[in-house]
Amino acid sequence: MAFFLINDKAPGQAGAGLPSLIWDPPTAAVDWCEPNFVWSPWVAELFNTLSSLPFLPAAALGVAVAREFSHPPKFIVAWLVLGLVGIGSAAFHGTLKFTGQAADELAMVYTICVYFYCLLSPAELRARPWIAPALVAYCVVLTVVYFLAHQFFWIFLAFYGVFLIANARQGWRCVRELASDPLGPLVERLYKVSFVAYIGGVLLLWVPGEWLLPCETFGARFHAHALFHCTSLIGSYTFLVFACLVTHLRLRRQRPLMTVSLGWRWSVAPFVRVMDVEGGKRRD
Repeated sequence: MAFFLINDKAPGQAGAGLPSLIWDPPTAAVDWCEPNFVWSPWVAELFNTLSSLPFLPAAALGVAVAREFSHPPKFIVAWLVLGLVGIGSAAFHGTLKFTGQAADELAMVYTICVYFYCLLSPAELRARPWIAPALVAYCVVLTVVYFLAHQFFWIFLAFYGVFLIANARQGWRCVRELASDPLGPLVERLYKVSFVAYIGGVLLLWVPGEWLLPCETFGARFHAHALFHCTSLIGSYTFLVFACLVTHLRLRRQRPLMTVSLGWRWSVAPFVRVMDVEGGKRRD
């Protein structure tokens, strides 16, 4: 595989690190293809670190919109944990320390569990009141196993993969549920954009860049992992907008005065606009 187990790196390899008086020795379980400490003794993987930072303004924008239009509190939580992914990813790639890796990978699992909760309808939550406690228990078990297991990177992949599949399945159920709604085509389009951006980044950037091809020929040369961060952000952001739109289209069935539409910030960032019949912002 192209990425390296920390203890298996050899000098001269693309993933092998130059000395750093600040962060040595590395304690993370894996090191990625980008050469380490090339640009600064303070940052191990500069491009992978910088590409993690846009998660923070994206999360801040999501929280601001959620507050402005009184989106359900679960979406504020979802945007906040998305911001934690950016912080954890920057800490991981910037230091190659175990604490950074844990912050990155655990935040990713927490985020995808919150996303799953955001997709559930009120009827589903009433019928299965155990779902929220089960999700919390799932995250607690993962955290305990993660810190106890030696091969924690593979534990993370397994736990994360389960809910990646669950979210894809639940998301498609939402698309089918709202197919007859006037905004149904928009719901489907958002789902497909999020799916293509995230899974496409995994298959076209992460897998070949870190697993299939030598680092020197693809991963390090084209900064594939940093580009994967960008596609992951697009996919994650769009998926949350999709989940928010689904939630409010469901609420509109019980609130005929509510109008739901898709707005844009700076012509690049979509968001769900919720207004009352007079054109004012929704206030619960």
